[in-house]
Amino acid sequence: MRAGTAGGVATLGLMQKFDFPVMIKGYKYLVQLTPAGISRDNFPYYGHFYGCMAMRLLGQEYQDDKDFREKTRAYVAGVQKDLLSWQTAEGIFSFRAGVDGNTENAAYPTAFATMALFVPEGRLSIYNRTPPKLPKNAEAKDK
Repeated sequence: MRAGTAGGVATLGLMQKFDFPVMIKGYKYLVQLTPAGISRDNFPYYGHFYGCMAMRLLGQEYQDDKDFREKTRAYVAGVQKDLLSWQTAEGIFSFRAGVDGNTENAAYPTAFATMALFVPEGRLSIYNRTPPKLPKNAEAKDK
């Protein structure tokens, strides 16, 4: 549920549904859980990626609220600290759950870790997008 909450909050943020009570409850849950809570999961990279995305979007939306802004930044900083501590000398991230140093098939966790680390910089277009406008003929079909 931890990673799922992060994914849900990020999805609502991307949909620009910042006022939904469920989003705020999810945010509060993630702040209380802390990145360390997600780091204990079997595949924490998923939760960290979506948690960072959610916190970045919320931090932007509520940037005038100092407490909110500080909590979202602290959350992202905690994720970055954990992720960077897991990176090997070769620059890869291995699976976390009981694999102890196994670097086989590390492409998937490395990709998720890299994306999570780049969230604060907004380097992926999904973080800086405006919702697409439907073509005129698509709008006509809905009426």
